[in-house]
Amino acid sequence: MLHGTNEFIPEILFKCIERGVTRVNVNKMVLSDYFAYTAEKTGKVPLTEQLETGTDLIKKQCEYWIDNMGCAGKAGTY
Repeated sequence: MLHGTNEFIPEILFKCIERGVTRVNVNKMVLSDYFAYTAEKTGKVPLTEQLETGTDLIKKQCEYWIDNMGCAGKAGTY
């Protein structure tokens, strides 16, 4: 498992994966936009809007990293 990847650019992650890394800790990477959004919008927009937008931001980050790590379409193929 690869930890400490928060500052990695996609190319570095891909090189690690090419060299055999099979698990990457991405918690902070996928939550960064969500945290920034909630810090800015809490108390300024309806809660349901905040939850929906926040969920969309997390989803976009997950999709971005899945694509950039070369994992798209490979669920269950390892």
